[in-house]
Amino acid sequence: MEVTTLISEMKDDTDSNDSEVEEHASKVNDESHERGKRKSAFEVRIDEAMKPPSLLNLKSDWLNELNESLDKEPFLLSKPGFVTQCDETAECLNYLLSNEMTTVYASVSQLFNTFRSIFSSNQKMKNKTFELTAQAQTVNKLNAQFKKEIEEKDRTIKRLEDHLEEGKNQKELAEKTKFELDELQKKYAKMEEKTKMKSQDTADSAEEINSLKLQLDATKSKLERLEKESLQFEQTQKDFQDEIKMLKQKLEHISMERHRIQASARSQNEELQQKLNFINSLQEQIENLKLDLEASKNESENLMTEIKHFQTRFQEATHDNALFKKNISARQFHVSVLKAKNDKLEQINREKQIEVSKLEIKLNKMTISKNDLARKVEILEQKVRELQTLTDEQKAQKLVHQHEMEIIMKTESSKDKEIRQIKEDLRKNKFEYNCLIESSKNFAARFRAQENFCWELKKSLEFSRNKANEYQHKIKSLEERISKLSFQVLELSKMKSQLENQVYSLETSNASKHEEIFKLKRELHQEKEDSRFSRNAEYDTKKQLEITKIKLKEVLHFQQAFSESTQQQISRIRNLENQVLKLQKQVSQLRIQNQNVRCTLKQLHTRNKELSNDLESKEKDYRNTSKTLEEKERDLELNKRKFNALAAEKLAIDTKLTEKTKELAIKIENIELLAQEISQIKTDVTQKETEIRFCKTEIRELRRVQTITKKQVQENEYLKNEIAQLNKLLESVRLKSKATEEEIQRPNNMHR
Repeated sequence: MEVTTLISEMKDDTDSNDSEVEEHASKVNDESHERGKRKSAFEVRIDEAMKPPSLLNLKSDWLNELNESLDKEPFLLSKPGFVTQCDETAECLNYLLSNEMTTVYASVSQLFNTFRSIFSSNQKMKNKTFELTAQAQTVNKLNAQFKKEIEEKDRTIKRLEDHLEEGKNQKELAEKTKFELDELQKKYAKMEEKTKMKSQDTADSAEEINSLKLQLDATKSKLERLEKESLQFEQTQKDFQDEIKMLKQKLEHISMERHRIQASARSQNEELQQKLNFINSLQEQIENLKLDLEASKNESENLMTEIKHFQTRFQEATHDNALFKKNISARQFHVSVLKAKNDKLEQINREKQIEVSKLEIKLNKMTISKNDLARKVEILEQKVRELQTLTDEQKAQKLVHQHEMEIIMKTESSKDKEIRQIKEDLRKNKFEYNCLIESSKNFAARFRAQENFCWELKKSLEFSRNKANEYQHKIKSLEERISKLSFQVLELSKMKSQLENQVYSLETSNASKHEEIFKLKRELHQEKEDSRFSRNAEYDTKKQLEITKIKLKEVLHFQQAFSESTQQQISRIRNLENQVLKLQKQVSQLRIQNQNVRCTLKQLHTRNKELSNDLESKEKDYRNTSKTLEEKERDLELNKRKFNALAAEKLAIDTKLTEKTKELAIKIENIELLAQEISQIKTDVTQKETEIRFCKTEIRELRRVQTITKKQVQENEYLKNEIAQLNKLLESVRLKSKATEEEIQRPNNMHR
């Protein structure tokens, strides 16, 4: 309320200054209003651009609005290169959107919005600088006016000081006159005492004394009048002194305010200089930003070319990824086939184990039959004959088995071909993977140069990270499968060792059986020789030989079957060994590939971390710059508020100064009146001086009369003393006469 009242008073008092300030302010407001109109349309377009546009109208609405806004008003004082290439960016964005790369559109829209906000902030700063310069000019004008008014007030103060010195001199003269009047009063008192003494002594001098009394009364009245005038003069002097003190205090207060205003003006000038320096620094920063923008234009052009190159590479990579996925699916199918084959092999091994257990049982039976063979040697000859027939049959069976073995070898050759195809596929996948690694390395090397383009590729990196994680999971699953296969291979190797032990035991048993058969043949030959001598026991021996022949046929048949099964098992074991070796080689290759993949993934992780750190540092720098800009805007707003408060204070000070000027004018009028009164007092003093001179002449005459009267008074006193002595003598005589009369009247003294 006080500020509003002061402002209203200032408006009433200082219309001339306000008119100039209002004209200047109106000009500034008109300029700011026009700029506000210009900015309003641009801000409306910015608000429309800030809204999330539709993806369907990307090519038509968004870029056309950008071109229109850039044609109407300059975008940071120059069109950037990426806006001139709107068609190429539109094609790129449409391609990226077709590939579900919406993040690029969002990031580009964010870049446009940031550039627009920077341009609007720069225009705001320019408007603020113009307003501050206008305010500084008005402040300088007001300071000049204040200086002129202060100089005029200093002149009036000097005049008042001169008047005060003159009043002091007049006061000293009045004090001197007062002292002289006091001395005259004392002299008059003495004269009155003398006249009283003369009045008692002489009656002749009564008339003179009356005349002197009249003169004294006149002088007393004059003295009283002069005392009253002196008191009035003292009161007026006191009032003048009080007023002078008040004026001095006001002058000191005015000087303090003047110094304070000067200090505030200096501080404001310093602040304005600081603001101008800050504005100059901002202009330099803006120029630096312009240079950075030009550099960013060139970088954007390079990025557009690189984006096109990356589009082609991305298409190739997508095609390669599709092929890689197909190869992975084929590998998975081959792995499933291998699993089925491994299951079949496990079943075969189980069957072989069952057969081995059966063979062990048969071997136990053979050991039992060996003991019977010693008794049934005679039957062996018949069995030998039958063995020949059986050998013919076995040859036929061998041919059949050979045909079956050829079929098995053909199947194994087909399996080998499939394994070779798998190896070739693995080699192709390795080559594709190496190509992908090289492309990823090139992509990372170019990605370092694309720091401004990192915002668009964040989500693509996240997508690639997810893919890498999926590949890692797949690699882990493959490693688990490889570990399982290695475990199965170990089991198969154990089974192989067991089968080899069994085969070795069977071979040893076959060797022992051959030795036994050889011994039996020898025994038969001996028995034949003995049979010549023992014809009587031929019948028994024939029966025994028939029995032994049957048993030998069974043994030979079993031996042939066992030898064929062992050969098949050995061939299968060799095939399994070859497969195991191949699988071990593949496992080692896969381990090497996994190590390479892990190394590349680690490198990619480190590069991603470095890029993320760089991005975070740049984000921090951008945030710090935005914070500094916000703080500077806040400082400017605070400075505006301070400037408005100072303007209000200046208005209040101007109102106070106008009031004080009015008071000073009134006081000057009072001082002029006092000067007139002092001149009148001076005339009165001159009159009083003439009167005092006249009084002095009269006093001299009175002194002469006084000397004469003194002599008369002395004579009268002498006479009075003599009269008193005579009176005393008369009284003493009277007393003596009374005493004598009383003594005479007493009866005791009548005779005297």
